Amino acid sequence: MGRTVSTSTMFIDQMHGVFGQFIKSTTRSEQRIISRMFARARNHLSAISMSGHLLPFETILLAMQHEQQKQINELMEWLRRQR
Repeated sequence: MGRTVSTSTMFIDQMHGVFGQFIKSTTRSEQRIISRMFARARNHLSAISMSGHLLPFETILLAMQHEQQKQINELMEWLRRQR
């Protein structure tokens, strides 16, 4: 049989585990934030899996940053409407 290739979901879970000691050293509220970042990266599983030429963790970081930027844009739009 051939080698098993990790899915994007498995890789995200693995990276979350790799940073376990770092995450444990933060406060509870920071731990929740980091966990949400990994969870939001899952919103882009198909894009992550399609970008095989990139390093997988770089792609996960880009997905996290994309989600953060969406939140910033939503907040900026909300602030603009409040004026």
